[in-house]
Amino acid sequence: MLLNAFIRLFHTGRGTNSPRSATPGDCSVAHMAAGSVCRVECVSGDAYESTRLRSLGICEGRELRVVRAGNPLIVGVLGTRVGLSQQLAASVRVAS
Repeated sequence: MLLNAFIRLFHTGRGTNSPRSATPGDCSVAHMAAGSVCRVECVSGDAYESTRLRSLGICEGRELRVVRAGNPLIVGVLGTRVGLSQQLAASVRVAS
């Protein structure tokens, strides 16, 4: 069950593997460059995915550090690293 949830987090979208550069602001974490630090403003998407993201600590008000941009995008949260597909990362809106 945990493996299925983990695989679901890494499901591939149709995004590219190249990191995008952006500055923190009103955008999704999918557009943040490696090394960026941002704060989650909202988590959207379907109920399963948003609940799963929140259970991993990616929730409103939480600070994230982008460890690796691209697909999968890797963020540091609560002292651990979480990999997100570009599609899933696009559902996490952030601000600086």
